[in-house]
Amino acid sequence: MDISFNRLTKLNSFFQQMRQENLPTTIAFKIYKLLKACETNLTFFQEEYTKLIQTYGATNEEGKYITQEDGSITIKEGMLEDCQAAIAKLNNEVATMPDITFTEKELETIPNITIETLEWLEPFIA
Repeated sequence: MDISFNRLTKLNSFFQQMRQENLPTTIAFKIYKLLKACETNLTFFQEEYTKLIQTYGATNEEGKYITQEDGSITIKEGMLEDCQAAIAKLNNEVATMPDITFTEKELETIPNITIETLEWLEPFIA
């Protein structure tokens, strides 16, 4: 199953919260498998973003990245459009996740399920 990078980050946050919850073994195992897949995919995306920073980030004489007031890294002069295109391409990449689903009954055993959580879990709901 393929999901967007944005959904991946939201799911990872939710699954991280579930790490300390006392869940039925079947549910815990499903969440564990999805969490591991999230972590693997996020590592890939983080490595790719690092490459973009190395390629497009402006550096000072000391080789340190030049940051703006908001903390973002300044883009090398004349490379803004290329950088934006590369970021857009990466943001459009999808993460492959295991084909794991939850039934409504299983979801009832997971604490603190919100409508927002259901929105991010939707591809995994049978």
